[in-house]
Order: sequence, then structure tokens, then C-alpha cells
Amino acid sequence: MDLVRPENLEGLFGGAYKKLPNDAERAKMALAAISRLLPIWMAGLPLNKLEAEFLEDSANLGQCEYARHFVLRLVPDLAFVAGLPARLLAARAKKSGKEPQLATVLATLGSAVREGCDSPEALATRINCGRAVSRVGARKVFERLRKFASAGNPTESFEITRDRMRSAEVAAAFAAL
Repeated sequence: MDLVRPENLEGLFGGAYKKLPNDAERAKMALAAISRLLPIWMAGLPLNKLEAEFLEDSANLGQCEYARHFVLRLVPDLAFVAGLPARLLAARAKKSGKEPQLATVLATLGSAVREGCDSPEALATRINCGRAVSRVGARKVFERLRKFASAGNPTESFEITRDRMRSAEVAAAFAAL
């Protein structure tokens, strides 16, 4: 939890978090919530689902204050942390004079967390759709396209992944005719 800004965690959990006696207890509280919320975010579900999971009640969701705080404050920190292994491995390979050969999943993990996608293919679809399509809408497009996508190479470049998803979109359009 040292790589997540404390003020972002305090903002999400409020006074109860600040009153905990030590960092270990605060980390335990934060990790429990993050482990529940992050998979929902990355599955492309809407904010009201995040809010309901955080509050453990779907009766009074309001403006999804906690979900918005999670997405706007914690997700960027988590995306940074998720992107570190790829950066470190790439730097190590460059230092030794080798071309980095990273798994696509690892190479795109930081961006996938930031964009709320659970696979390189979902991320490619999100990016291919553009900003005019919501994250939830892009997820629906991905779910429609995934059966048309060809299998990829585990270490393919992300541009190849994007091309595979573009091809899946063409195949889906022909199948709809």
C-alpha cells in the first residue's frame, strides 16, 4: 500500500480508516475493499455495481460517491502499480542489450487497470471504440466480438491485438448479414 497515495485511501474510507492503529490494519482494510472492487471495475461493470459492492447494499446508491472516488483516485494509483513490472522488465532487457519480450497481458496491465478491462482484447476493443463509447458500452461491444476473435500469440504486440479485434469486428458485421 506504500505505492498508493494515503489521501486517496483516506478519502475513500473516511474516519474509520484514519482511526486504525497502524499501517498494517489500514492496509488490511484497503486491500479487502480493493480486492472486491477492482474485479468489478475490470469486468466493465457500471459504477452502480461498484457502489453496491462497496456499500454492501444496493438500496441507496445515490450519486455513486464511493465508486467515483475509487475510479478517479484509486484506479490511477493501481494502474501505475500494475504497470511497474513491465517497465522494470523492459528496462532490465534494454540494459542487457536485449529486445524486451513481454507477455501481452503484462505489457498492457497498467492500461487495462486504468481503462477497466480484464484482458488485452477487451482493452483493444475499448481503444478501438474510441472515447465516444463508454467503458460499459465498449465492454458490450467486446462481449459481442470475442467469439469472432482469432487466438493471439501470448507475446504479440498490442497493435496486433488491436488488429485482431478489428478483424473480429469485420467478421461480426458479416455474420450479422
